[in-house]
Amino acid sequence: VATQGAVGYGQAPGTVATAMMIPLVYFLGTLHMSPEQYGAIAALFVLFGWYVAFRALPFFAQPDPSEIVIDEM
Repeated sequence: VATQGAVGYGQAPGTVATAMMIPLVYFLGTLHMSPEQYGAIAALFVLFGWYVAFRALPFFAQPDPSEIVIDEM
């Protein structure tokens, strides 16, 4: 999850991971939710991303490995 499968190991992983979010953001826009609901979903994404990245760090030798792309999303 932290590397988004093979995305974290490819060329320009941060850019590709960010581009992968475009369909999700578009989909969320079609749901016509309130700003509070969007905020709650964004907060859940941030918390989930932080947790996953934190748990994945011990598997990499660098303090900020480029393979972990969940923070780009």
